[in-house]
Amino acid sequence: MKNDRLWAMQHRFAPYLFVAPFVVLFCIFMLYPLGRSLMLSLYSTAGPRTRRFVGLSNYIYFLRDPLFWFCTLNTIAYAVVFLLVQIPTSLGL
Repeated sequence: MKNDRLWAMQHRFAPYLFVAPFVVLFCIFMLYPLGRSLMLSLYSTAGPRTRRFVGLSNYIYFLRDPLFWFCTLNTIAYAVVFLLVQIPTSLGL
């Protein structure tokens, strides 16, 4: 009887134990930095200890900055050139 309960419990919890390392590492190395960077993007900082909540004004500043749009277009052009030149060339070789 005790052995049957042990096997039933192992059968129920084994998938979670196999997936647990991935979930823990995903939360540590992906979700926490993503959440932290989103939180920090809402603040204006001057050094590691002083920060002031500014809300979405950082995003508004970047959307109005012409250098941001120049860099965005530069990145898009680089990606298009990469897709249209390097990938067919590599497949042809």
